[in-house]
Amino acid sequence: MKTVLENISASAKKNERLLAVLIDPDKFERKGLSQFIEKVKKTKITHIFVGGSIVEKHVTQTLVSDLKLVTALPIVLFPGDVSQISKDADALLFLSLVSGRNPNI
Repeated sequence: MKTVLENISASAKKNERLLAVLIDPDKFERKGLSQFIEKVKKTKITHIFVGGSIVEKHVTQTLVSDLKLVTALPIVLFPGDVSQISKDADALLFLSLVSGRNPNI
């Protein structure tokens, strides 16, 4: 099985497009998870991102665990802070701007 990075890299080499949906754990109603996944299955979504600015403790872990039960799509964390890290996620997306460096690089 390819890692998420290997999958994205292979798709980029083939000029294939990928599409992710971002779920904010604090704003997502878990009781609607099955309906949400059914809608996702009817789209071209290839990845599910999970993250938010401010998330209560353990909410991200619970959501990721629930998602893993109902979909085989890769779950990628897009955390606002360290409390949003989940051991069950398939990947972790970090975005940062290093001070003093040219942002156009």
